[in-house]
Amino acid sequence: MIKLLLVEDGEGDRELIMGQVFDFCEDQDSPFKIGVAMCLKEAKQHLDSHRYDLVLLDLNLPDAKDLEALEDLLKEYGEGTPIVVLCSNPDCEVAEKAVRMGARDYLVKAYTGAEQLKDSLRLAYEKHVSDLNLRGLVAAANV
Repeated sequence: MIKLLLVEDGEGDRELIMGQVFDFCEDQDSPFKIGVAMCLKEAKQHLDSHRYDLVLLDLNLPDAKDLEALEDLLKEYGEGTPIVVLCSNPDCEVAEKAVRMGARDYLVKAYTGAEQLKDSLRLAYEKHVSDLNLRGLVAAANV
């Protein structure tokens, strides 16, 4: 089971995203388990008290704007938890900056359907697992 933390303050967007995740989980043997945070502070509380495999992050939160939340979460949790950004802003410069900072992907809500969301989350998770395995091999080789 993949544990996903959805950080989204908009009720309509939150329900839509959760519906999309549950729709594509019906076909999988190990569905996502979703935790929800509505602001950066709640996200940090979740990440401090539970292990999550992925974070799906909106960039426009009540207590963090633009790339502040991403920067903060990457600084504190980025090594252990991959972050996919899902927001309303289709600005290519913001998307590029988010990915350069360390986001695994940048999705625009208006242009992201369930299939693209599924693929992005799956790839982010698989890449993270692959990176962890590679680090383990490198560490073992250096012993």
